[in-house]
Amino acid sequence: MGEVLIINPQTKVSELLNTYPGLEDVLIAQAPIFAKLRNPVLRRTVARVATLEKAAEMAGIPVSSLVSALRKAAGHENPADHGDPHASSEGASVSSGPPAWVDPQRITEILDVDEHISRGEHPLKEVLKLAAVLAPGNLIKLTSTFTPLPLTETLKQQGYDAVILSGETGRYETFIRRKKD
Repeated sequence: MGEVLIINPQTKVSELLNTYPGLEDVLIAQAPIFAKLRNPVLRRTVARVATLEKAAEMAGIPVSSLVSALRKAAGHENPADHGDPHASSEGASVSSGPPAWVDPQRITEILDVDEHISRGEHPLKEVLKLAAVLAPGNLIKLTSTFTPLPLTETLKQQGYDAVILSGETGRYETFIRRKKD
């Protein structure tokens, strides 16, 4: 079969449906407005230029929920499992338990990644700004409906520790700290 399509907010609807025709019903289940994609004319025109982000906006649903549902249906829970070039599986997987340095009392900033994505913003800029002023020993906590592997890898490359933990309600919690010198 060739390369696997990475499902993210910038994925074109036509690419998604051409690669995974079975996801049409999943897409429609997320918002009835997507049933219009069964029209061949719309499928050849609008679907070729519309991203999942734009489609979610038009449907009035959070893009993070849409992407998460499509990834799950396609069997892509973890971007590193299906060839995301920005996701490294080395040291970036979801941990089953927190390392000793994750102390809830040391959290100074909490950021909801999904909120940034739903506004069409990439959270990396905000996270890097928060990390730049993070005092030694303090933590940033990110929450998301997906594993933010590219973001954690970028932080690790810039000298931070990052761990992704599976949360209670199907959300992920990512903790970031400065590496000890």
